[in-house]
Amino acid sequence: AVLQFAGAVSPELGRLAKFKDVNAGAVDLHWVAESTDGLGNTTFISGSLVLPLGAPPQNTVLFWWGTYVSDTGSPTWDTDGENQLCSLTTILSSGIESCGGAAILKTLLPSTFESALIIPDYEGAGRIAPEDRPHVHPYHQSGTYERTLQDAITAIKTAEGQEFNLDDGNKLVISLPEQIVIGGYSLGGYASAASARGVMRSSISLPPGFEITGVAPMAGALDLETTFITVMVGAADYPQHYYIPYVVLGTLEEYDRFDLMPLIFSEPYSSTILKLYDGSVRQANTIRDGLPSEILEIFIPGLYDLLYKIWKTRVDESPNPEARPDIPAPGDLASDPTPEELATWMASAILHGNNILEGGAIWAPQELPVMLCHGAKDNEVPFFNSQTVLRILQENNHDPEKITTSFADLGDHQTEAIICLTEFAIWQYNL
Repeated sequence: AVLQFAGAVSPELGRLAKFKDVNAGAVDLHWVAESTDGLGNTTFISGSLVLPLGAPPQNTVLFWWGTYVSDTGSPTWDTDGENQLCSLTTILSSGIESCGGAAILKTLLPSTFESALIIPDYEGAGRIAPEDRPHVHPYHQSGTYERTLQDAITAIKTAEGQEFNLDDGNKLVISLPEQIVIGGYSLGGYASAASARGVMRSSISLPPGFEITGVAPMAGALDLETTFITVMVGAADYPQHYYIPYVVLGTLEEYDRFDLMPLIFSEPYSSTILKLYDGSVRQANTIRDGLPSEILEIFIPGLYDLLYKIWKTRVDESPNPEARPDIPAPGDLASDPTPEELATWMASAILHGNNILEGGAIWAPQELPVMLCHGAKDNEVPFFNSQTVLRILQENNHDPEKITTSFADLGDHQTEAIICLTEFAIWQYNL
């Protein structure tokens, strides 16, 4: 659990919003910690630790952000003021984009609700040296979020009691309460459920005494299998079709099988597509411009039809994800597989252990507080994901008083983000 702080961002106390009468600011510390990749090799992760000033934190919140494709979208990136502490008034009047993605939580949680806030960068992005990064983030591979949760908490815990001298003469002491609320939005909604499930299933462990006291998987593709089919079938009309190759490339990263790219992607994309997702391209629009409007053109002809047949057969067998059989781990694959062998391996590698709802609500014990926030007209992550989560919770006799939902017509995926994040901040405070 090697941890190094990259330095403190001196707060400008006057521009921190007061959601209640707490006259305290916050300090944002950037950290880098040792971790492992999907094959057990040493790698590094980074993230943001935001602590309140004037009082010790009352709980710990670990929040996963949405999809981003470059370092500049990560929570620790500060260029041009992005993702730094920001005025709530500015956010509400000008939109979340006016302050950067993570700003609303960095503003609300530490200074207003006295929480220790951890926002990890996703594996492969953030404040890690180029030689320490993988080719691409293992997108929607549940293991990466499990490992990051475990290694981030463990590393930061080792720094407890460490002091920082601030520019205003005050001292900041690292303190991390053992009660953890895990939340996230969009990809972060998926990551929050995946990482919490890892703790519940004991596939990862937290330091002694730490416990999860709430989970908020908001607007995430928890039924990844059905979502992937739905997205790919309607790819021509889907506003974020660049997610599709991201899932495939993230899978190849997790299993270190980039040798399969010429068998999966047609030219010129077999030679060019990895560069679009390696963290060097700042804007998603640039990635979209490098992809065809008909996204299935990136694949070798016939491959998608084979994948779709495998997934559709499973969905037809059971429309309910928790009733489908577990997908086995991908086995060895020859260097010259048949198209059928390749499709079978890909389906297994993409979905094995990554459909969070397989096996029911195992990630959410009946007494665990759960918050679901999802716009009914979400145009990026289908609303049925949260509807399915709610149904499974109810069918597993989850305590109804422990379930909080916000399913109104909140607008599109980006507009609903600010509503869900604000509601999350209040919800976790009242646990």
